[in-house]
Amino acid sequence: LRLAGKTDPSDGFRREYAALRMIDDHFAALGDNRVANVPVLDRVEPDGIVFERVQGTHMTDLLQAHHRLAWSRSPDRLLAVANHSGVWLREFHSVPVPPAIVHRARRDEVVDRIERYCDHLGRGLNAQDRFRDIAHQARNAATEALPDPLPVAVAHSDFAKRNVLVQDESRALVLDTLSWRHAPVYDCPLYPSPRPRHLSG
Repeated sequence: LRLAGKTDPSDGFRREYAALRMIDDHFAALGDNRVANVPVLDRVEPDGIVFERVQGTHMTDLLQAHHRLAWSRSPDRLLAVANHSGVWLREFHSVPVPPAIVHRARRDEVVDRIERYCDHLGRGLNAQDRFRDIAHQARNAATEALPDPLPVAVAHSDFAKRNVLVQDESRALVLDTLSWRHAPVYDCPLYPSPRPRHLSG
């Protein structure tokens, strides 16, 4: 569900602006120089939102500049950027959500969607038996691996290198601020990111 909730089109931008300000306030209060958010400046009637102009290098460009054949490779900086991006996402998951739009996710909902998609592919590719078997395997795997209910938090719908802007000191700033959702999220058990440290001063 969108952080702005289900809205009438005439009220959508106002509530979207309020949700973005909530995200902005959350990051501003951290005091963590590893992560940043694009500041929201104002809402322009009837349907505009103004953001602060920010500077930095896209992670896509940074990766291309530091590939293994480049003379100026800096693996340490790439590792710092990747870590800070993970810190940003972990902190983003903890943005408070208005009770009115809290999403309750059940394991069966995920399984049902997989089964419907497999059925669609099976009919479209004339391979119903094959995809029915895939759906059966997916149900067994989901039943064993997924908790019920599913953990939910604020999630970014397009968290990719093209939406990560790298600033000074490898600070990570994530773009595409209109794609937030309250959805199931999972931490990677192999490489957990610590919560951002709160700095004083």
